[in-house]
Amino acid sequence: MTSAVKVVPAITDITDSNGVAIPHNGATKDTKVLVRGLSGPGNKVEVYDNMSLLLTISADNTGHWAGQLTKLQVGVHAIKAKSDKQESAIWSFSVIAPK
Repeated sequence: MTSAVKVVPAITDITDSNGVAIPHNGATKDTKVLVRGLSGPGNKVEVYDNMSLLLTISADNTGHWAGQLTKLQVGVHAIKAKSDKQESAIWSFSVIAPK
């Protein structure tokens, strides 16, 4: 009997709507970001901001997934991905008000 190896989901990058990378603990003025990551092939991935579920998507057959988060409020965001009862590390960044 074989059992599937569980793949811990990971966030690989977050970019703003112009494709500019937002580093962990970084900041952006954009309220729309693209989150990319890895999980098990075909797995359902839930993306959270703090404790709020924002998005549910499926990883492709290579385990890659991507989803857009919109209408983010000014403040700190702690993004994590959950899949197959496992969680990614948190990727934090701030949305700052334009001056």
